[in-house]
Amino acid sequence: MLRIGIWGLDTSHSLRFAELLNDPLHPYRVPGAVIAGMCRSRADGSAAAQREHEYMAALAQAYAVPEYDAPEALAAHCDALMLGSGDAAAHPAQAARAAPLGKPLFVNKPLAASAADGEAIFALADTHGVPLMSCSALRYTEPLLELAGYGGAGAITGADISGPVHWLAGKPDFLDYGIHALEALFAILGPDCRAIRPAGDARHDLIVGEWAGGRYGVVRGNRTGSDAFRLTVHYERASRSASLLTHEIPYVRTMLLRYIAMCERDAAPIEPQETLAVLRCADAVNRHRKRQVRVRL
Repeated sequence: MLRIGIWGLDTSHSLRFAELLNDPLHPYRVPGAVIAGMCRSRADGSAAAQREHEYMAALAQAYAVPEYDAPEALAAHCDALMLGSGDAAAHPAQAARAAPLGKPLFVNKPLAASAADGEAIFALADTHGVPLMSCSALRYTEPLLELAGYGGAGAITGADISGPVHWLAGKPDFLDYGIHALEALFAILGPDCRAIRPAGDARHDLIVGEWAGGRYGVVRGNRTGSDAFRLTVHYERASRSASLLTHEIPYVRTMLLRYIAMCERDAAPIEPQETLAVLRCADAVNRHRKRQVRVRL
């Protein structure tokens, strides 16, 4: 049984992970692993620190998950680590402390607040020989996996996705929530995005990306109240569409299964260049959305 430790529990993801891993009665329980320990990442008086306190109390009460006072102590009792903080800017410093502990790492999305920080985190993982996974779980929805694997209409020539792109904390940062739609697009088209043309206003974002091989990908993000994600994949002889959040199987379950497999096989399920390509695209959107010009990546 793989013992997973979580350092940083200021988002509800930690509760979701524990439900799927530790609840023996959950209909979609993930076999082969449990949350075996936790460590807080915040000691300030922020709202995030209060959430972390509440989520840790919930895990202790529901599943008797023990708390450790430092990530080093947590790692001593676990086989793998999750950096669960929702603060991407904190991830480089946390990774610098966690990677030398030698445990396979999962880092809550987004991996980092910039592509440069993301590169530094992957370099740390490589230096210490630990596999690293970071992604939006949206890439593992069953409808997306089915569209990606469909072979009945020739090769994939492009894809379009629409979905919510909220500005968290009132700041126009595409990475905060746009990562979900971007991750889905890159899961279909791969890391070889050569250029983008971003546009947007207070209510919408529109990003047109150019991929290797003459393929195009489009993200249409909204801040108008719709939380639905819909993906259309274009093949040589047809196009197929699906809503991504309608399948019965929790997509977080599939992501956790891939993480467990990574820990067992010592091989990451997503190539670093793909994760970094998502960050570079988000960086470019943030820098150039007002100019609405073509930007090479």
